[in-house]
Amino acid sequence: MELPERSPWGPWAEFGRGICGAEEAVAATIDQILTDGGTLLWQKYLERKAFSFASNAISDALVSRLRMCYVSHDAGELAEDGALRGPEWNIEEAPGR
Repeated sequence: MELPERSPWGPWAEFGRGICGAEEAVAATIDQILTDGGTLLWQKYLERKAFSFASNAISDALVSRLRMCYVSHDAGELAEDGALRGPEWNIEEAPGR
């Protein structure tokens, strides 16, 4: 929309006009591209974080399980002849089934 003559250079153009159909389509397209790109970036970020979290959780669980299975023990004190001191330090017999 052009306004009537107001300057020596010609009529003034009104730049405060509403957005036309093509500009609305471009704005919607750019908005959709940015939204989809942000979604993809967020998904990739979560995939990277989820993998490291899962691998750390599995590693911690395995290490804990191994520590429960293989408890460190005291070998006992040796007497002067090289034998273990006292019967409490000897290995017990396996229980019968």
